Amino acid sequence: MTFDWQTISACLYELDPMQTSCQENDCIDEYHFVAKHIVKNIEQGLMPSRAIYLSVMQLFDEEMAKSVDVDELARIIRSKGCSANV
Repeated sequence: MTFDWQTISACLYELDPMQTSCQENDCIDEYHFVAKHIVKNIEQGLMPSRAIYLSVMQLFDEEMAKSVDVDELARIIRSKGCSANV
């Protein structure tokens, strides 16, 4: 399965797992860099949940990475059915 950063960014924007208030501020590009980082990790052979965890840890911090349900986020991205019910 291939992952494109635009889909991941859209999911992250909708779910806002890092609580950046991107929707309230209309910052649709808020997660572009994070999504590209996640795709890069996946392309290097990491499983999506691990790629998400490492990206959040590297771009934010370890505490934030531990607070994100990366398995659920990876499942949502895989299904491309972004839903804020997470």
